[in-house]
Amino acid sequence: MTDDLRAARMVSRPRPAPGVEPVMLDDEIVAFDSATMMLHHLNVPASMFWSVCDGTRTLGEIARAIAARSGQSTTTVEAQILELVDALVARNLMTLDGCDSW
Repeated sequence: MTDDLRAARMVSRPRPAPGVEPVMLDDEIVAFDSATMMLHHLNVPASMFWSVCDGTRTLGEIARAIAARSGQSTTTVEAQILELVDALVARNLMTLDGCDSW
């Protein structure tokens, strides 16, 4: 991925897709997709990420906050977030406001 594409993606604002209802179970989320009638299990790190995806923060802001808390580099956290977001978008569980390059 080019630096320009990564930068463009990091300014998008993630939020749950319409019709996806998350349910918290302990530290993890099970997301019900009413369009497909499927349940999707999110592990603890994915659930923590999901919980801050309300359309108000950019992926870059989320990555910097996670990096500051975890001690990992921002570049490492960005790569992990982009991989996770790719999976969530591919399953129609998440949408990204402000990004045409997904």
